[in-house]
Amino acid sequence: MDDRHPVDPWNRCIVYMGRNSLFEEGPPMTTLDIVQNELEKYEHPYFEFSARDTSKGVELCIRSRIPDVLSPEYRLVFSDRDLQSTQFPWTFQKLLYDCLTDYIVELFTRSPMTGNQ
Repeated sequence: MDDRHPVDPWNRCIVYMGRNSLFEEGPPMTTLDIVQNELEKYEHPYFEFSARDTSKGVELCIRSRIPDVLSPEYRLVFSDRDLQSTQFPWTFQKLLYDCLTDYIVELFTRSPMTGNQ
């Protein structure tokens, strides 16, 4: 609740913010939910992203939306330790961009246009 006077230049009134509005807690998220929650923030016109649970951790899969690509998938596995980090959203973003760069380089080095396969 903010009942400060808008004209008063000092605005000396206290601003009250409920803790519940800032830190809403719900049921605990699984490791797969954590990755899928991050994936919802990213969209690309040429690639699609998905995640699935494996015995080693959560696997991130990047697929080309372009038909007839020689390397149809790029995979990365996140361990439970990676997912529990407080820095995971930033680490995830960097890894996703790094993986996309590696995948694009891999696509072009295996391209029929370059003669390499």
